[in-house]
Amino acid sequence: MSARSAWILSALTILGLAGVASAQVAMPPPLPGEVQGLRRGLERAWFQQLPLDTGKERIIKLFLKKGLLLAMTDTMRIIAIEPETGRVLWNVVVGSDFGREPDLQAGTPGVNDTSVFIATEEQLYALNRETGQVRFSINMPDLPGTAAAADNDRAYVSMATGRMYVINLGTRQVEWFLQTHGRISSPVVPAGDRIMFASTDNVLYVTPPNERMTLLRYKTDAPVTAPLALYDHRIAILPSEDYTVYGVDIHTGETIWDVAMGNPIRRAPVLVGDDLYVTPNDGGLWRIRVRSGAVVWKYPRAAWFLSASKDKIYAMDKYNQLLVLDAATGGLRATWDLHDFTVPVQNSDTDRLFISTSKGLLVAMHEPQYVQPLEHRLSVSETPLVPRPARESIDFGSIEAPPEPETPNAEPKDDEETSKPKRPPASRRGGSSGGFGSSRGSGGSGRPGVSR
Repeated sequence: MSARSAWILSALTILGLAGVASAQVAMPPPLPGEVQGLRRGLERAWFQQLPLDTGKERIIKLFLKKGLLLAMTDTMRIIAIEPETGRVLWNVVVGSDFGREPDLQAGTPGVNDTSVFIATEEQLYALNRETGQVRFSINMPDLPGTAAAADNDRAYVSMATGRMYVINLGTRQVEWFLQTHGRISSPVVPAGDRIMFASTDNVLYVTPPNERMTLLRYKTDAPVTAPLALYDHRIAILPSEDYTVYGVDIHTGETIWDVAMGNPIRRAPVLVGDDLYVTPNDGGLWRIRVRSGAVVWKYPRAAWFLSASKDKIYAMDKYNQLLVLDAATGGLRATWDLHDFTVPVQNSDTDRLFISTSKGLLVAMHEPQYVQPLEHRLSVSETPLVPRPARESIDFGSIEAPPEPETPNAEPKDDEETSKPKRPPASRRGGSSGGFGSSRGSGGSGRPGVSR
């Protein structure tokens, strides 16, 4: 072979390889078609490509909390989106010091009227809800075990060691803490004049938000490992590892109802008005009346609840097929293959449907007749709650208090117990504390990067 022929052959080989390489470049997935959507009773409201770093960064969770749509990536980037327009409000990288598993709850945001709270391995960050700027941060004494939660007065952070801290947002100091026998397995749920959370010691704890005392300890037969839900500041929804979901009156400790589902329940139950939607592992989608526990229907194919309108329920199966169900009967009306859109939002607030690809292509859809969001509200009912007889296995007084560990950064107070009325030992769980450690304002070191 002549030198000229060898040169031509080499050039053709290089060009061929380049063509193969270019053909293998991943193309962005197509948007859900408007015509296909209208055939299924949906129209596209907006779409948005979220600002991710090129490469391997991916969306792992989407949340709708208190009117703010939040996306979280595997590098602990938090992106805030306006739900009705798709406008990106801000995005913050709070560091990659925490795990990158999609099911990890500790990194998920807590939201109140002014702030977004993120618990990482080293810090609890309070971000301005409007701008993403850091309002303050607090050193974490240990690894967080669940998501941070907050109301407008306090933030609640649970540690993997089983200790739950209550932080006063005015003083930015720990007001009190409570120690449990197990790992706290569900984020704290504020309930007006109460807060509640569950632990792997098989107990639902109900306490006041401003004082270290236990109002109620409800014993379950197995740990509660999925997030709790709360109906009308009264009925706690407990998805238990004994394959049963419970409705419990947090004022009296009585079991209002229970529904056995035959499968583990590890995904958050969703409250929509007066209905509860539960998706046990490989157990379908269940619609349950919250006040009575009556099962309305079960659709076996669904794996995720997405949203609800007046007469339709939108769900997704494990193959990322969108399912359109009849709200009254649970019957299947339509399907839609959205296999690239693998990150859904469980929307309990409105009828809006939000789904995203792992690369951040976010789409919002709704039924054409609902130009404004259809907000879900509780019905007004005077029907009294009628508890069912408690099972023999439920025992409200069998828990012994664990030894009290030393409180970080606080001097012991000899008169702490004498200043309050005496309570049974089982209701004493922790002590007061001056704080985790140092509290830093937005100008302190260790601040996340913020971009608008």
